[in-house]
Amino acid sequence: MASRGMKIAAALLLGGAVLAGVVLYGDQDEVAIEPASVAAQPAAPAARELAAVDLFTVAPKTLRDLVNVSGELREVDRAVVKARVSGSVTAVLVRPGQAVQQGDVLLRFDREDLAAELRKAEAQLSATEARNLQAEQNLSKSRALRDRRVASLSALENAENEAASAQADVTAAEAQVETARNALTHAEVRAPMAGTVATRSVEIGETVANGSDLMTIVDSTAFEAEVLVATRDVTRLAVGQKAELTIDGLPGRSLTAEVQLISPAANEGTRFVPVFLRLDPTDARLFGGMFASGTITVREKPDAIAIPDSAQRRDSDQPYVLIVTDGRLQRRDIAIGDSWGREIEVTEGLSGGDSVLRAPIAGLVEGAQVSAPKLGG
Repeated sequence: MASRGMKIAAALLLGGAVLAGVVLYGDQDEVAIEPASVAAQPAAPAARELAAVDLFTVAPKTLRDLVNVSGELREVDRAVVKARVSGSVTAVLVRPGQAVQQGDVLLRFDREDLAAELRKAEAQLSATEARNLQAEQNLSKSRALRDRRVASLSALENAENEAASAQADVTAAEAQVETARNALTHAEVRAPMAGTVATRSVEIGETVANGSDLMTIVDSTAFEAEVLVATRDVTRLAVGQKAELTIDGLPGRSLTAEVQLISPAANEGTRFVPVFLRLDPTDARLFGGMFASGTITVREKPDAIAIPDSAQRRDSDQPYVLIVTDGRLQRRDIAIGDSWGREIEVTEGLSGGDSVLRAPIAGLVEGAQVSAPKLGG
């Protein structure tokens, strides 16, 4: 009886196994068993995503070697009007900001004292002319007496000396008259040039000395920038080089200029050399003293290919860059030319449109898979 029970149990187990096989393998469209070797295979590494700032798109451009400068604007033509007489100011006819033409009367001095000086000089001239006439007459008489052997030689010499002295006195008196007449003329101070009154140093009633500053007139149509350049850079400058300046008070606008003069000596203490940049004609409203900053173009090269100096890599003596091609970083050997500030000219190896890795990034080497953004240049 026991052996019969064991046989029944074995039959049931065998039937269950067969039934299980039918469920697992009988319908292959419903159940698929993946091999263990396939399930254990590792996934492919994800592409490294790059930002736009990580890449540089190559494009032909004009390379420029620049020198940074700063300084202030000043009028090219200016005139400091000085007093040419001493006296009291009776009238001031212009004010700062007023336009004047050459020859316009700017101010007047008191003429009475100057007219009196002229009359005095003219009187002295008349007196010396009379003495000179008398001396000439005496000289004529002395010569006649000497010819008749009546007067001595010493008497003739004395007459000649007196005549020469009298003539010298006349010349001096004439000069005094001319000086007094000029002083009376200079009692009216006139504009030496057309322009705008920039400063005025005197008022009505003031007494000023000969040579004192009265006012300044400037031509506000032509300006230059006086900038300071370090001695290490000034040797690279030359007259005629172009400059581009921005002016405080003119936001968003730049003005062109040209190197006109270079001082032969540096300023004491600062060791900077003054350089004068003549501004090209402009409709911008400019004022003397405005702050100017910008660059002078030392040299330039159009239609050149260049990369940031941080993009260059070296393998022994061979320079190369990493470019993005088909989603991967690839090495590209290059030939380099001159250095232009923070850029390097590339003479061979790159063409417009190449996307270059701008600087080394940890983990990014040749062959690395990357996801690059679309760049516009």
